[in-house]
Amino acid sequence: MYYIETYLDDLDIELFIGYLNKKTLESIDDYDILIVATKVFKNKLYIEDDSLKSDLLTSIELCNHIPNEKIPIIFITNERIDLIPKFNTINISTYKRSSIKKFAYKALRNNDLNFNSNEEISIGLGTLAGIACKKG
Repeated sequence: MYYIETYLDDLDIELFIGYLNKKTLESIDDYDILIVATKVFKNKLYIEDDSLKSDLLTSIELCNHIPNEKIPIIFITNERIDLIPKFNTINISTYKRSSIKKFAYKALRNNDLNFNSNEEISIGLGTLAGIACKKG
């Protein structure tokens, strides 16, 4: 999944990359956006447990471990997941470069969240207000 960060190279952003586990999620508080790239199995997301083994959480369980529920969360997954109304969530349900770059250009650079419902991008928030990513 490390290659996903290269899909965002043309944005002037600072990325902090970490392990996807409960401890890391609980330490996320002062970020503009959280991008979670993981695989899905039976509508649950893979994370690491304390023993560095795979564990599965629903999207709501994962979001409940994030102390700041105002942070927009972008899930990049291999299939669609349920979006949580209480949280500001987006799901890009593919790892395809073209879809991720389209989202980055349209939503992150131009603050345009109007995507076709047939696309691999599901939006669970109204705006990315305050988020301005310039071309890098």
